[in-house]
This record gives sequence, C-alpha cells and structure tokens, in this order.
Amino acid sequence: MRLDSEERIIETLSALCAAEGIRAASITGIGTCVKAELGSLDWETKLHRPRKIDEHCEIAALVGNVSVQDGKTVVHLHATLADAECRAFSADLTPFSHPATPIPHEKRRQIRAGATLEYMCVLRDDQAR
Repeated sequence: MRLDSEERIIETLSALCAAEGIRAASITGIGTCVKAELGSLDWETKLHRPRKIDEHCEIAALVGNVSVQDGKTVVHLHATLADAECRAFSADLTPFSHPATPIPHEKRRQIRAGATLEYMCVLRDDQAR
C-alpha cells in the first residue's frame, strides 16, 4: 500500500489493521520518507533514544509485525534509512515518521481480505489455519 506524506506510517497501518480485523501480520516495505524518527533502545534505562531525520531519505528496508497487546492493535517496525550521502541509519521506527510519496486522492488504497498489497500482505484471522 502507499501512504500520503501527511500520514504517519505506524498510525495509518495500526488504524488499517484495527479496521480490517488484522490481529497478526508481517510487514515489509521500501520507499522514501519526508521526515522520520528512529529510536534505539538504551539497555540501562529501557527507553528509546530518539533520532530525528528532517530530510528526505530512502527507506532501504522496513520490517516489522502486527500483534495485539492488551486488546490494542500494535504495529512494531524497524527501518533502515539512507540519507542523500548514502549514510544508513537503522533502529525502531517511531510513530512520528511520514512517507514522502504523495498520490492523488482517487488512487488511495483499496483493501480486500487476502490481497497482496504493494507494501504489505494481509491475512485476516478467519483465513489463518
């Protein structure tokens, strides 16, 4: 699926999964970001140290999963981003990250259960066996 640059990646995927009843999934993707924030875990404090990237960057790899924790749909993503100098940064993608792929409103996502999307393959609970 493609996201508009105004959308937040994790927030949009979480809402999609909740609306479609997706409780477990694997996510992979590529693309570009207009701005992103990665968070690396500080093992002593168990908190993420945020690193903002306020420039267009390439999403070289986006890998994660969907699960349910305490009744809430959770999207957890790791990203490897590359800047204009081809320097790579990799860590957890935070909820503040935005894609850089604007698309016309009439070409917005169309979801159907079991469909293979451009960036995500969806399998609903009732199809898992």
